[in-house]
Amino acid sequence: MDLPSTAAARRQRSDDADRLVGGLFASAAGAAGADVSGVAVVAVGGYGRRELSPFSDLDLVLLHDPDVPDERVDEIANALWYPLWDEGVALDHAVRDTVQMREAARTDHRAAMGMLDARAVAGDANLVLALRSNVLADWRRHARDNVAQLREGRAQRLDRSGWIAYAAIPDLKESGGGLRDGVDLRGLVATWLVDVPHAQAEALRSGLLDVRDALHAATGRRNDRLLHEYVIDTAEVLGVAPDALDMHVRRLGRQVGHLVALTWRRLEGVLVPEQRTRP
Repeated sequence: MDLPSTAAARRQRSDDADRLVGGLFASAAGAAGADVSGVAVVAVGGYGRRELSPFSDLDLVLLHDPDVPDERVDEIANALWYPLWDEGVALDHAVRDTVQMREAARTDHRAAMGMLDARAVAGDANLVLALRSNVLADWRRHARDNVAQLREGRAQRLDRSGWIAYAAIPDLKESGGGLRDGVDLRGLVATWLVDVPHAQAEALRSGLLDVRDALHAATGRRNDRLLHEYVIDTAEVLGVAPDALDMHVRRLGRQVGHLVALTWRRLEGVLVPEQRTRP
């Protein structure tokens, strides 16, 4: 079943957020001094990928060089966060220097994958590019450890949320075959240990994002769980029958799950080469 794509709307929301945050940063940096070297506003996660659903949080990090004085960083941070809160923007924010961000990425695979999709919204873009390069190099250098963390985290997630294809209440993000699996695939590819059919993986992820956009529109709030009482309204937003929507979501989940399983099998062949006996 082909549904209308809302990818353009997600990009537009992200661009609108960029303009808002960029304008606030320009005003904040002007108040703190014209020089913005060593300070940048960074979009991470879905916002970094320009995939904002109607009620997604803005995941932002105010990144700075360790040499930038704390007073200047605090002044810029306050001039950013408070106006966003006043605007009613759902905000997930942090203030970190580059050393702290790199260390967090080394010890937490979720933080590392967030940085792999990091994007400079305003300020010193070179600071962000350098950090991304370092995080990516660390990710590849410690690929085997990172893969083990990904595997463990995914197993725990599946225990909690089940599989989209079979769960009574599928979680579009956390269930097996969901959006989190799509992000995990991006992280696995970034190790350079394995590859996936990129176009297919991104098309499936985009299909799930389209459903989540409709779910947000139907419920009027941030939501990833397709509860039974939301199916009719969500289907109406998409212009399909409720049973067709249910079948569509579960088909996407099965296809993502199959792609992930295939990728893990290929990866295991790389990490644990087949034992060969000498003839």
